[in-house]
Amino acid sequence: MMLVTAFGPFANVNLNPSEVLARSLFGYEAIILPVTFSAVDEFLDNLPPTDRLLMLGVGRGDSRIRIERCATNRIGNRPDIEGRELPREKSETLKGSLLADIQVCDCWEESNDAGGYLCNYVYYEATKKHPRVSTGFVHVPPFSKIPFPVQAVRLQRLVNLISQ
Repeated sequence: MMLVTAFGPFANVNLNPSEVLARSLFGYEAIILPVTFSAVDEFLDNLPPTDRLLMLGVGRGDSRIRIERCATNRIGNRPDIEGRELPREKSETLKGSLLADIQVCDCWEESNDAGGYLCNYVYYEATKKHPRVSTGFVHVPPFSKIPFPVQAVRLQRLVNLISQ
């Protein structure tokens, strides 16, 4: 069984594309996390039984869907929506296995930098805390860069590949 997460609104992202896409493709089975360190920790501490975890987040400056190959133990100084900061310096890199065999194509690109905020945090912590779960993270761009229908088709294609 594959579990899918996405993030809710934060900063000037009133409608998070990751939430919209997760709801569109997975309905109410998708878990929408508030953009807080405590919500991520609580979710991961109580992870429902699963063998695969696909996590989605918005890359506000992205113009393509990005498959994140790794996460680092690094968080910047930007506070979450509760005002909590959790700065960490990069000291360890982990690679999730869920998307490891996915090849780059015209629908998405790969990245080795999941950022320094909650997306990287959830990916790193999930991979570290749940080594028996196959984890993967995908950044989606704003709908102003790639419209929702196009992203939905591309993300569904990706999900089909990892569901085989």
